[in-house]
Amino acid sequence: MRSKLYFYLLLNVQPPPLWGASLTVFAQMNGLMLEAIKM
Repeated sequence: MRSKLYFYLLLNVQPPPLWGASLTVFAQMNGLMLEAIKM
C-alpha cells in the first residue's frame, strides 16, 4: 500500500514536459499502480 502511494506521489510531482520524455516509464508505473491496487 505504501508503494502505491509512493508511485502516485511520484507521478503527481513529475512536471508535464518530463512525462512526454518518459512515456514508457509512465506506462510501466501505471502497470505497477494497477498491480498495487489489485493487491
